[in-house]
Amino acid sequence: MLEHTDHQVQNLEFGHDSFVLHESDIVKRRFPFSFLQFDDIRERFLNDLSAVLETTPMTVIAAVIRKDALKRRYTNPENPYQLALLFCLEKANEFLRFHDDRGECHVVCEISQSP
Repeated sequence: MLEHTDHQVQNLEFGHDSFVLHESDIVKRRFPFSFLQFDDIRERFLNDLSAVLETTPMTVIAAVIRKDALKRRYTNPENPYQLALLFCLEKANEFLRFHDDRGECHVVCEISQSP
């Protein structure tokens, strides 16, 4: 998820400043990145995106769940996507408390198509 308060991202072909950057959608040029089929547009987009990411102050909190290891360890494992969300929210809470942050925190979740 990329969100920038200066709305610089609006210039990246989307018309709004909140969207999910799925690598597979970008590489395979699937919607909403189908406009990347043209080399000159793709190069400009990737350069612009890199510039925004390099200049945007952000903290990324992520979790990786190895589904194969989860299944081996537990006879009835929890949903790995729900576990990842729980871990990320816990870490975000710890981060905000540690930094005594009273500002805004944006959390973006999307529905997974996988079980």
